[in-house]
Amino acid sequence: MKAQRGQTSINLLLLTATLASSRMYSHSIVYPTFLEARSINGTKVIKLNDDIILNLVPSDVLSNNFVLSTATKLNLEHKEIDTTSIGQSIYHDETSMAAVSMQDVEGAIEMTGIVGETIRIEPLPFSGRTSNGGRPHRLFYVRNILARDDVRVPGSVNITSRSDPTRKPFQRFSNYAVVEVYVVIDVLFSAHFPKDADAINYLAVTIAAVNLKYRSVKRIEIKFRLVGMLRLSNELEEEFVTMYGTYIDGQPTLLRFEMFCYRRGLDKADVRYFVTGRDITGVYKGRMNAIMGGFAYVGGLCSLDGVAIGEDTPGLYAGVDIMAHELAHSMGCVHDGEGARTEIPGHMGSTAPECAAYRGYLMSYSRNGGENHHKLSPCCQEQIKIFLRLVADECVKETFNVTQIITRRLFLPGHWISPQKYCKLKQPRLRTASPSTLTANTKCKLECMYAGTNRPVKYDALDGMRCEGGRWCEKGVCI
Repeated sequence: MKAQRGQTSINLLLLTATLASSRMYSHSIVYPTFLEARSINGTKVIKLNDDIILNLVPSDVLSNNFVLSTATKLNLEHKEIDTTSIGQSIYHDETSMAAVSMQDVEGAIEMTGIVGETIRIEPLPFSGRTSNGGRPHRLFYVRNILARDDVRVPGSVNITSRSDPTRKPFQRFSNYAVVEVYVVIDVLFSAHFPKDADAINYLAVTIAAVNLKYRSVKRIEIKFRLVGMLRLSNELEEEFVTMYGTYIDGQPTLLRFEMFCYRRGLDKADVRYFVTGRDITGVYKGRMNAIMGGFAYVGGLCSLDGVAIGEDTPGLYAGVDIMAHELAHSMGCVHDGEGARTEIPGHMGSTAPECAAYRGYLMSYSRNGGENHHKLSPCCQEQIKIFLRLVADECVKETFNVTQIITRRLFLPGHWISPQKYCKLKQPRLRTASPSTLTANTKCKLECMYAGTNRPVKYDALDGMRCEGGRWCEKGVCI
């Protein structure tokens, strides 16, 4: 792969509906009933009503080395915890696109999660059991999230960090790839879950649902695995979350989230995913517009750029499609209908007729494709396979654990002083003429332009300032 990716883009999922409880409508009461157990794959057949019968298979979505990160103001503590009991409660049904947490509570089935694209289930407050031995559950419907076209924001990111020449590249064409996902949840989202186990359970169901959408990928099995979770404090949230009124400003938040994960030592997970209960806003057609659902770098997997952010409303699992969409971007997928990314060798884009946006696949914003919405287009599938052949072998193995979290310097001056302001501070009597996109070069030299001069003046960039390739400077090195 090229030493420089050059220009890439942050892809934004734009939503015409906010993730609010108003998207729920109608409901019915059901009593989940166990019909039979099958020895093959540990399948359990559960009847919800005459129309919905689930063939639930155990899902393997939680890491054996799960890292729980706890925040106290600006301090973080990390420890590995046993998530066996949570993991054993997660099931899926590929045919129904169902992903649930299910357990036996005093002889009755208790189930929470996703029953179908628009159907959710949760137990009702109830003591004891009914005459038929079942516990009542609410089966409710969630309105579809309607998406619009995307906005592309230029950025510059570097991929050499994932291409260590001393490591054997990934060469498998039809095997098994594990993608580690470390999830950071904001204070608003976190407040819905009194216990850590509740939040982990919810995220595990979400990951199980995302995995179902990747079953369509042929000749390689891709499995996302939840390897850790951090519940933010208000103080930590302020380190990277950028607000625009009551909304999260997506582009600067993604950039600062990347820095946050690096400084806090969380960058060794393949993807770091920030879940927010707030609405995300961003620039759309030259204006700030609160219809954004998520941001991610194309091809950021297993690098410093392996970050993404997305909305969700706790209890609704409304962020499943957003997460699945953004993770595809991280693995090299562009939107259906878009051209090739020249910085990724062999990338062919998604302009083939079978990948047209109107077909309604996951990487499209059209919903005309019916069941295609749960699948990746043939073009996206090929892009993922091409990209995975280019990353280091460790990228597709589960390696993340608590020992890999190494906290770095928390605050660097370049994080808070813009290049333009720095140029002004160096020559306060001169009017700066540096472009707004100014960054340091690969040697961490900042070239400041001043009015009335023909040549730039070079200064050593401050630690923390952005440099070429989407990286930043530390001790004079563009890392």
